[in-house]
Amino acid sequence: MYKIFLLIFFTFLLFLLLTLVELIAFYYFLLTLRVELTSHFIYLFFFTYTKNRTEYLKINY
Repeated sequence: MYKIFLLIFFTFLLFLLLTLVELIAFYYFLLTLRVELTSHFIYLFFFTYTKNRTEYLKINY
């Protein structure tokens, strides 16, 4: 009887561990994505308010 309980318990622990790892990976991914997006927006903002605006538009569009 206790073997079945141990099996269920360890399966549950493994499931919790995997969920935790998945959540950490997901939040890390979101964080890196947010950093990349903000740097991109800062880049755009910088270029729209400088003399290089026309060159930037010429290159990218």
